[in-house]
Amino acid sequence: SQAVFAIVINWNGGEENLRCLNALVAAGLDPGHIVFVDNGSVRGSHKQVRHHYPGLLWVQNPTNVGFAEAANQGAQRALEHGAEWLWFINNDLDVEAHSLAQLLAAAAQDPTIGLLAPRILLPGSPPRIWAWGGRWNRGFRLVELGGHGQPDGSAYQQVADCDFLTGAALLVRRDTWHALGGFEASYFAYMEDVELCQRARESGWRVVCVGPASAVHHASASTGGGYSARRKYMMALNTVRILRRRGSLLAWVRFLVLDVLLWPVLLVVASLRGHGRAALGKGLGIVHGLLGKRVTARVVEPGGSILW
Repeated sequence: SQAVFAIVINWNGGEENLRCLNALVAAGLDPGHIVFVDNGSVRGSHKQVRHHYPGLLWVQNPTNVGFAEAANQGAQRALEHGAEWLWFINNDLDVEAHSLAQLLAAAAQDPTIGLLAPRILLPGSPPRIWAWGGRWNRGFRLVELGGHGQPDGSAYQQVADCDFLTGAALLVRRDTWHALGGFEASYFAYMEDVELCQRARESGWRVVCVGPASAVHHASASTGGGYSARRKYMMALNTVRILRRRGSLLAWVRFLVLDVLLWPVLLVVASLRGHGRAALGKGLGIVHGLLGKRVTARVVEPGGSILW
C-alpha cells in the first residue's frame, strides 16, 4: 500500500536498461511508478526503453547533467506523483523479486530508518558480495564497500546500520529526502551517496543495510566499469571534496598516507596488472580535488582527458 517509486538513471546504457526494468516489474513495481531519467544519451538507448515500456514516467535531459542532479530530477517527478519512498536504482543492477518487500518490512520497524539498501552481489557463481553497506574511515581504505569480494553467506544476510549505502539500490523515506534536500548535485557522479548518508546520520536518521534483500550488480558500461580511469578520477576527486567539507583529522591522515604517499606504489602495482590508466586517473582526481575543482560533464565525456 506504500507508494514506492523507482528512479532509474540512464547515460548511454544498452540492453541493461531493459534487464533492470524487467527486474523492477518482477519485484512488484507498476511501470507507472518508475521514473526513467535519460541523461542526454547519444546511442539511442532511450528509444528502446520507450518502445518496450511506454508507461514509464519520463525525464529527458538534452545533455548529461550528472547522476546526482538526474536523481534529484527523478525524485521530484516521483514526489509530484505521490511517492512515499524513493528507490534509486542503477540501470546496471537487477533487483531480486523479494527485495522491495524485505526493505519495506525492515523500514517498518523504526521510523528513524531513513535510508536502506539490499546486500548487493557480483554476477556469477558462487555468489560473492559487491556491497553490504559501506564503511567510512574505518579500515585500510578511507571509503570501503562492506564485504566486497567476499563469498556470500549468513554474515551478510543480517540487518545492520552502516556508515553509508551505495546509491546503486538506495531506498529513501520521503520525509528523510525532504529533510536532507536530496543529493548534492555538484558532485555530478560518484560519492554523492556517501555524502548524503553522512548528512543523514548527522541529522539523526539511521542508514541500514537489509541483508535479506538482494540485488546483482553488473559493471557499468557508461563509466567503463570498476577499474576505468574515468571512474577512479571521479571517485578520487569527490572523496577529497568530502574530506574538505567534513573530514576528521584521522580521515585526513589516513588519506594522505594511503592515497597520496603510497600512490606511486599503487601506480606500479596497477600498471603490472594492466590498470595503469586507472591509477593515473585516481592521481589526477586527487590533485584536482585538492585544487578545489569539480567533476563536470565536459571532463567525463570521451576525450575529456588524455586518460579516456
